[in-house]
Formats: sequence, structure tokens, C-alpha cells
Amino acid sequence: MQNPECLVITSEIMRLFRRLCNINKAVIAQFLPSAFEVAQNVNRSDCKVYLTVRNILNMKKQLSVSDWRKLSKVCSERGFGYQAFVALVSKDPGLSELKILFAALHQENFLSLILKAQTLQVFKMYEADCTADDHKFILDTVDEVTNKFQVLTPHIVKPLLFGVGVTSSWKEKCELLGSMLSTHDACVPELSALAAFRHGDFDYAWDQLRKAAAFLGGTNCCPELFHGIVESHILYPNEGLLSKLFDFIQEFSLSLPVSVAEEIDSILNKDVKTVSRFSTVGLSGHCSCCKRKLKKIPLTSEEKDSLLKSVEKRFEVNCKFTTYEAGELHEFKMFLKMSPPFTVVIDGANLFFRTKSSSNPFAIAKKTVKDLEDRGHKILLLGRNHMRGKTGFTSVFKNHITYFVRDRSVDDAYIIYAAVSGGPNTLLVSNDFYGTYYARMPQESRAAFRKWQLSHQVVGTGYLAANLVLPEFSPICQKSEDGSALHIPIVPNSSRNSFSPSGWLCIQRNVTKEQKSKSSTLWPVRKFDVEDVDRHFAFRNHAIQVREKIESSKNNTKSVKNLINVN
Repeated sequence: MQNPECLVITSEIMRLFRRLCNINKAVIAQFLPSAFEVAQNVNRSDCKVYLTVRNILNMKKQLSVSDWRKLSKVCSERGFGYQAFVALVSKDPGLSELKILFAALHQENFLSLILKAQTLQVFKMYEADCTADDHKFILDTVDEVTNKFQVLTPHIVKPLLFGVGVTSSWKEKCELLGSMLSTHDACVPELSALAAFRHGDFDYAWDQLRKAAAFLGGTNCCPELFHGIVESHILYPNEGLLSKLFDFIQEFSLSLPVSVAEEIDSILNKDVKTVSRFSTVGLSGHCSCCKRKLKKIPLTSEEKDSLLKSVEKRFEVNCKFTTYEAGELHEFKMFLKMSPPFTVVIDGANLFFRTKSSSNPFAIAKKTVKDLEDRGHKILLLGRNHMRGKTGFTSVFKNHITYFVRDRSVDDAYIIYAAVSGGPNTLLVSNDFYGTYYARMPQESRAAFRKWQLSHQVVGTGYLAANLVLPEFSPICQKSEDGSALHIPIVPNSSRNSFSPSGWLCIQRNVTKEQKSKSSTLWPVRKFDVEDVDRHFAFRNHAIQVREKIESSKNNTKSVKNLINVN
């Protein structure tokens, strides 16, 4: 059983020890056995193992093989090796200390094949310190894993790819690991591209990067890959890798992690013909730095055709829980062909029938419709059969078009099909981001779907829809018409979702000497902190924040009146 007193004693001993270490570091060696004795009396869950190892590392920066063996005996349950590895890496002690841990785990028979595979990612962190023996260890581990297992999961393949990326056999091993993956995953082309950039094989790198982007479809590549491209640009400045990266980001509607954006900003500002600044883009689409207005970017005819075909394939889903009635798609297409023109499609079931925040969804519908009517929109409401005949909806949508799908049908495909086929200016009003729908789309259509969604979906402010925020621009990478300015959206390092930028990188290219000398006046430097950016400028984040205020309010009616004046 867990002993709370032991936890308190451990904490007090740690504090006392740190004070003693400030006086005499020689006490470290004498104190270590006492720490082990205390740890023996503590309930050692995975979390406790991690904390125990981390605390001992705080006390003694380097452990000998015997120290690690002593610690492994204390924490001898399953999972010690991985928790010790994680705690050690979090302290960034260097490759030598990691090898000592490996030796101790090997002597105690704790160094399993899976753990060896998972730890290979560290060799990428300490690439400059790797020796020929380290490269041999990496390749031997990969061979051992591939010989033992016929199929590999992404969480095993990813650290193996990080490891082989530092060896000369990177291409051969990357292709082998990719062929053994149990499911399609972007990690293979992403990390293959990372290795290729490191080794200067740029044609192969861009080819793999395009495969990864096509699979991801509008969501970001891993931050390590972006960092790898920046590092390669520094090593090979004549290859124009940054310009190619910008074109790639624009083509696939990607965003930059903030740490990569800071590296790029530093590099670009050293160029006499370039000025880079962090900025925000308001709801109207204007950049706070250069004052340019970003555009709403429509789909090309090829993208639209591809997207409509992929949506049609979703109607073919036929299982017990997701079915479409025979002939319903044909009926729906005929309806769209014969219906009057519309500029807004409303996801009725999503927006108005989740009533946990309101007891009167029809009043909400009336307010939303009035807002859209005032802006000159013609509305198509898509709902389900059980909504038909509701007197509230009949009165609200009496001057607009309505269509009700069968209750057993999955209405997402109808809603998206209607909105995409409606024309380049047709908007979709829904609080659903269609993540499940997106995950099941064909790989080749994902990027087009995300691009369309970012430009055309309107997020209602919660289920009350008190203040619709219509998209005035596409929050994706954009060049100015003359090519002199580039705006790249920025997201947190931990986020791979490009839905709501936390900031923008505003890049002015081909500036004159006079403009460069006056750049601090023309384009003022703004302190940038991704955590402190005012997120109301992104229309989706604005909607989310208003929804949170509504749902946390105790008085629903009073909340609506106050929120009408938001923004």
C-alpha cells in the first residue's frame, strides 16, 4: 500500500539534500544509498518511478553503472527501464549517461527489444556525439526488430526512423521500415524526408515531403521536420530551401510551429533584401504589420471536382449503423438541381438541437437567420426527418429552402456536398468541425477539403449562435499579387492543427536599402509570445471563446444580451 509518510519523508530528504549539496558536493555519494532506502518504501507506480529517478538525478548529475543497477533493483517492476529513460532524457545529460543506463539495464535483463527500439530517437538528439559504434548499435537494433517482428506499429517505427536517420544506411532502412508498417501513417515519409535533408538528398527529401503532406491533408508535418529544413538551409544556403519551403507551405495550406518561425525570422532579417515580422491578422483579414488584407482563396475547378467525387464516395458507406437509403442521393441531387440559389447551408441538427445551453432553440434559430438575412444571404437548412413539422422551424425558415434527410442517414455528407456544390461563395454554418468525416476521406482530397473548410465554414457562437463571425479571409499561407509579401500562419509547437493560427509571420521581400534602413518604422517590431497573443482575431477562436462564456454563464438570457455586443 502507498505510504503517505514515506512520500513526505522523501520530499523533506530531497530538500535537505539540495541544501547540503550547496555546501559540500562530496555528500552526494554518501547520500545516494539513503535515497534508495527511502524509495524502497514508496508505492512505485509508473509515475512514482519517474519521479524517483528524476529526483535522484537532481541530487547526482551522473550515475555509475552500479548506481543504476541499485536503482533498478529498487524499481524492479515492469516499465522501470522506459520511465528511467524518459526521466534521464528530460535532464538532457548527454549520450554518455544514456549508455551507462543501457549497460545497467542490460546487466539486469531490463533492456528489452522494444525499449531499445524506443530509445533510438535519442541518437538524433546527440547526433554530433555519435560514433561508428553507435551507428552499429542503431543498425543492429533495427535488424533485430525487423527480424523478430513481421509487422510494426507507428509508435515503434518512429523512434527507429529517428535513429537510422543519422546513419549512412538511412534510405535503405527507411524504406524497409515503411514496408513493415501495420497501417498508413505520415511518420515514414516525414522522417525519411528529415533524414534526406540531413544527408543532402534534396530531390528525395521533397518527394517524401509531398507524400507526407498529401497524407496529412492540411494538418502540419512534425516540428522536427521543419527544424531539419532550416538546419539544411544553413548548411546549404545556395539550395534555396527556405523559398521552396514557403511554396510548399502555401501549396498544402500548412502552418509553422512557433519555434521554427522564430528561427526563420532570425535568418530572414539578416538578408539585406528581406524584412520579417511577427504579426496578427484581424477578423477583417488585415495584417497588423504591413496592413495588407488577406484574401479568401477559393478551390480550383480540379480541387472542387475531386472533393465532390470524394464526398459522393461517402454515400456508399453501408453498415449496420451508418446507412443511406437507396435512391436518396439521387433524390438529393435532383433537389439541388431544381432548388433556387442559396448562399448559406445550415447544419440544423448540429446548431439548434443540442439544447443543454438553451431551452428555446427556435429563438436561437430566429436570431441566426435574422443575422444572415441582414447580410443578404439565402439559406438552405439541412435537417433530419424528426425535425420536420416543428412549428418553430416552420416559422423561422418559411422564406428559405429546407431539406430533411432520413433519420438513419449520416447527414454530414449531404451537408458538405450541398455547401461545396453551391458555389465558391456558399458558406456552411455549423459547430461541427467534421473531424471524423475528414479522417475517412480519401487521402488525395483531404488538403482540398481543409482548404475549403477554412475559407467557408462559419462557426456559430455556441448553441446560442448570438454573434456569427463570417470568414472574411482564408487563414492559410498567402502571397501578395506582386509576390513581394508573404503571410504564414503560426501555431504552437505542440499543435499540428492549422485551423486557428496563434499568430502570423509577415515577410516583406525584395525591399530596397532605404526600406531596410527604415524597416523598424515601416514594419514595427512587435513582441511575440504565442501564449499571450489575442486569439480573438481568428474567427474560429473567437467563436470558441464566446461559446465558453455562454456555457459558463449562470443566467443564460442575460448572457445572450451581453454577448451581442462582443467584438
